[in-house]
Amino acid sequence: VWIPAAIGIALGLDRLRRAGKIAAGVLLAVLLTSQSGSVLIEAGSERGLSPHLITRLRTSPEADTALLDFLHEQGYAYGYASYWTSFRLIFRSHEAVIFDTALPYDDKGYQAGNNRYLPYRDQVAGADRVVWVTQNFPALDDLIAQELARAHIEYQTHDFGPYRVYYEFSRRVAPSDLNLDYSGSLKR
Repeated sequence: VWIPAAIGIALGLDRLRRAGKIAAGVLLAVLLTSQSGSVLIEAGSERGLSPHLITRLRTSPEADTALLDFLHEQGYAYGYASYWTSFRLIFRSHEAVIFDTALPYDDKGYQAGNNRYLPYRDQVAGADRVVWVTQNFPALDDLIAQELARAHIEYQTHDFGPYRVYYEFSRRVAPSDLNLDYSGSLKR
């Protein structure tokens, strides 16, 4: 929708410019001021700016910081998370934590194309200790609990706002070990 709208606005400004440069300049200034004002208002809001259109994937910087502090205190540098969660936390930690994007973020299941940066995947695969991080996804949390119980793996969880961290596994486990990185629907 935005691409055709932008083309229409550009064509309208060009037509208006032919009629009078001042009117086109004023209209362009109004449009840019309006857009800049919207961005500044959103940046100053409680949520801040977010690249996520999916509301449940929006997080506060405080939740990110609390989670990253916890991982640092517990000595975890590697883990598994969904695409959106992993890259946000990797970026915010300046790569102090590295995640393989092997967990799904919606009920469509894991998508192999989400694991785009293979060096991260390889680093996580070589780690002795890992965490799993989910984000506002109760269906996945239920499935993880079921599969870990079925595999007789003990673990602990800790919640940080929208995040749930699985850690202190009784043995090293990856989502693929429990068939949680499949590409089907989460409804089994």
